[in-house]
Amino acid sequence: MNAESLAKAYVLTHGVRFTQDALGFAAQVNAKRQNGVYNLPAADKTIPSVQHENLELSVLPSEDRLGRPQELFLKAGDGYTVCVSAVAPVLGREPATVNLSGGRLTLATPSRPGIGQMLDELAFVPQPRYYDRHTASGRSVKRWVSACGYDEMNIWPWHDCAISRTCTFCGINAVQKQAGQDVDLIHALEMRREPDADRLWLSVREQVVAEIVEAVSLAIDDDCYRDEIHLILISGNLADHQLDAQARIYADIAAAITQRHPGRFAEGAVAVTAPPSDLGLLQLMRNSGIEVGVFNLEAFTPAAFALHCPGKDRIGRAHYLKTLEAGVGVFGWGKSWCNFVLGLEPIADLLSGCEELAACGVTPGANVFHRDHGASAKLDPPDIDTVVNFYRDLAAICRRHKQLPYYCQLALRTSLANEAFDGRLD
Repeated sequence: MNAESLAKAYVLTHGVRFTQDALGFAAQVNAKRQNGVYNLPAADKTIPSVQHENLELSVLPSEDRLGRPQELFLKAGDGYTVCVSAVAPVLGREPATVNLSGGRLTLATPSRPGIGQMLDELAFVPQPRYYDRHTASGRSVKRWVSACGYDEMNIWPWHDCAISRTCTFCGINAVQKQAGQDVDLIHALEMRREPDADRLWLSVREQVVAEIVEAVSLAIDDDCYRDEIHLILISGNLADHQLDAQARIYADIAAAITQRHPGRFAEGAVAVTAPPSDLGLLQLMRNSGIEVGVFNLEAFTPAAFALHCPGKDRIGRAHYLKTLEAGVGVFGWGKSWCNFVLGLEPIADLLSGCEELAACGVTPGANVFHRDHGASAKLDPPDIDTVVNFYRDLAAICRRHKQLPYYCQLALRTSLANEAFDGRLD
């Protein structure tokens, strides 16, 4: 197994903390901070381990979360580089520690000391230049476009979620309340009160679409998008009765972006959304330039789905599965995606579900559970060996059914799907 991928697995299963020297260096090199548009790490309530009692460690009180580095690059001796999210420390485990020593960042992995020592290079992911830019209206570009991971281009038409009951692992509305209230043009929770979401959208469509396209144009030449761009339309959901309107809104935005920048996006436009009630709208989405439809169950078994995704459960697990199957017919084999949160249910059950979906042409994926500000789930991620074994098995499923993992190892910051597929966990 390779050091960079094992180190990523350690960070995702133990969390990470930074010494004050490391944070000072992050400021010097303009490391990317939390973008404040979707998730923030939960507050750090751990106690420094004995190995680090002489280091001045940072903590995560609520007022400091936005200043925390968002991601790290981990590089092996052969040059293979991965991106990992700087997730919150896990209570009861020894988190990784990023320190500055001799002008070089180091990663301590106290439960498994050899992992961090084998890394060839550790670096902060740089802040994109466009994070400091503004549209003509004066709105920050990163309210519309943000880089989660290195080369993802996430498009956010709104930043809150109006689903009937929120998922236990998600803190999107808490983040919006802390970091983005009264900043955006449209809000899902405000739209929920509208009797006609389509009419409301039509009243703001020209302004919103124009500003999103402007923001994309201000961001697209950034260094992080030099090699490739993974364009992802993503947001919280509109209210349950407005999901057809959400499909039409996504279609309008995707059409404008892909027509303005044809051929620039690795997968075309990817839409992460709830399934519309009218599945005929999948074809409208495809015709607009959306080439991948993503309808995430998050948990596969009916019990875990109902427990952790109570709002999605009201929409209906059967409807999600029907949408995913229909998506294969509309978008193509391997272009209807379903992501999961690794840690919500027994691993064997999740792998069985991944096999079932993959056999039907749906590409399964998973992100390791992490503790986020505002989330209600009282869980820990699986241990490191379970995580490594899961992704090995997921890679075998993808190979068996001629499917590829999502995006790349620089984009998927809380998943090891690409690393396993590339043989880095063998």
